[in-house]
Amino acid sequence: MFPFDCLGRWWDKGEEIGLVAVNAKEKKILLGEAKWSDKPVGLKALEDLKRRAHLIDWERGKRKEYYCLFSRGGLTAALLK
Repeated sequence: MFPFDCLGRWWDKGEEIGLVAVNAKEKKILLGEAKWSDKPVGLKALEDLKRRAHLIDWERGKRKEYYCLFSRGGLTAALLK
C-alpha cells in the first residue's frame, strides 16, 4: 500500500465510489467499495469499479490505480484469481 494525502468518497452524475485515497506526489489512487450482502462479490463488481474509476478526471492516463473490495459475503474464486 502507499501513504495517501486525502481520503473520502467520490460521486458525480449518479455514480459513486465509496472509498478513494490519493497520493498526489506518486500519482497513485486507491478505489474501493464495500458490499453489505450475504452473496460473494465477483468479477462484475471489480469491472464496475474500474469503469467508474475512469470517470474521475484526476491524473487520468498518468496515474497508477489500485482496487479493493470489501464484502460481508466474501469474494468469489474467480475474483481471487
